[in-house]
Amino acid sequence: PCPAMMTMTPCPAMMTMTPCPALMIMTPCSAMMTMTTCPALMTIIPCSAMMTMTPCSAMMTMTPSPAMMTMTPSPAMMTMTPCPALMTMTPCSAMITMTPCPAMMTMTPCPAMMTMTPCSAMMTMTPCPALMTMTPCSAMMTMTPCPALMTMTPSP
Repeated sequence: PCPAMMTMTPCPAMMTMTPCPALMIMTPCSAMMTMTTCPALMTIIPCSAMMTMTPCSAMMTMTPSPAMMTMTPSPAMMTMTPCPALMTMTPCSAMITMTPCPAMMTMTPCPAMMTMTPCSAMMTMTPCPALMTMTPCSAMMTMTPCPALMTMTPSP
């Protein structure tokens, strides 16, 4: 596993807890977003548009294709407002590192954030009964105990 996969650095409003009716609630599951060897999950390999922010309409729908987690038409779920270095792809030691940003992961009508184009092993997901379950919630990206599940370092 990468030393800091999905690490989140200090940010005034990172993963803002704003009301949302079903935003990536994660329940216990040992295989949820499994962190395999560094260059296997969310690898930082040559991929022109890995997690780029391009126009679309959006809700992380998993489709059986190289572009796993492609954004398909859907209203405003898991959108992101303008922010410098949002989900910047840095070396393996800081995969999906989030630098300071006052509006990171805010729920705002957006045309497809996190659009992914073909890229081998991009956000690979192993079988899991509750992977990215969408259920009513009031905490964006709420996460319950799960081995290696998007570790987060202290943030305001």
